[in-house]
Amino acid sequence: SRTSPPPPPPSAVSGGTSYESSSNPNSAAPPSPSAPIRVGSAAGWELVVSPGDHVVHRKYGVGVLARSFHKIPPPTRAEKSGQAQRLQREIDRARAAGLPPPPTPEPASPTLGTEDRPGDPRAQLTLEIQYSDGLLHVPASKAYRLSRFRPGSTGPAPRLSKMGGGAWEKKKEKVRQGAHEIAEEVLALYATRDRLRRPPFSDRLSPLVANFSATFPYPPTPDQARCFAAVEQDMVYRTRPMDRLICGDVGFGKTEVAFRALYRCVAAGRQAALLAPTTVLAGQHYKNLAQRMEPFGVRVAMLRGRVASKYRGRLGGREQVKEGSADGTVDIVVGTHALLSKDMAFKDLGLLVVDEEQRFGVKQKERLKM
Repeated sequence: SRTSPPPPPPSAVSGGTSYESSSNPNSAAPPSPSAPIRVGSAAGWELVVSPGDHVVHRKYGVGVLARSFHKIPPPTRAEKSGQAQRLQREIDRARAAGLPPPPTPEPASPTLGTEDRPGDPRAQLTLEIQYSDGLLHVPASKAYRLSRFRPGSTGPAPRLSKMGGGAWEKKKEKVRQGAHEIAEEVLALYATRDRLRRPPFSDRLSPLVANFSATFPYPPTPDQARCFAAVEQDMVYRTRPMDRLICGDVGFGKTEVAFRALYRCVAAGRQAALLAPTTVLAGQHYKNLAQRMEPFGVRVAMLRGRVASKYRGRLGGREQVKEGSADGTVDIVVGTHALLSKDMAFKDLGLLVVDEEQRFGVKQKERLKM
């Protein structure tokens, strides 16, 4: 049967289906409706999405991947020009021969005979994106304009964007301005911290730290030993505020590096805080810290929303933990985002440990640094 290509993409999108043209065919077999779709390039870029996933298009914003199929793309400008020239030559020959001109072909439906044609060399894999005011067809060769939607935290599904109008451009401009403001604030913060000086922790605490370190039931790895020495160098022999990132896979001993730094801070008579992204992780840290620290007289409390924590032999609620932090009767506070609340205060905070810091926002982390 005869297959006619769909019409060229409209200049303005107001609804219905929009098309992005491409000249690179991809005649691979179509994936199943529920299987993940993998597209990429020779340069190493790759996108893996499944139907129902939220994606972001550079031009149109947040949408939902509805499906994928094989589709013959609209003709390019050169192809349309060649078709028009051939038609005009046929008309000229018919007039010269005294014959009626050939009929002008009618434009075909945008989808009739063009979808699900993996055997056609012109067909290529196409992603169909659902927006609030219509559908967008993105060929695989243009999929670099898409990216997965990554929410900052768990919550309701994002609102779908409109392809028509300027709402998405306004939103992007607002984000750009916000990013510039945050960058200026962070730059000013680090310029201020670079000029700050603090009294270093006393090197006479080394025997106490050694006694605490002896409670660690495993021999330290060479990487751990280097981290112990680097953190001690920052805390004891430097007067600038410490900013140190400890990287490592799960189970490689990052927590022990943090625990020894926390104990050194408390042994010097100052307070410390440990910030964790989830309640489960905060509870694990609190339990381990209490077991390790309380035999040395360190008072540990946990703050996670309205959940109480066992503190000094009794149940202390949220307000009791905050009061203890403010008056100095709590040495170490372990908590989630509740530590970032505006009414949270410390009498003399000397060290902040942020576990999985990539899961916190820039403003959240920099606020505590000040």
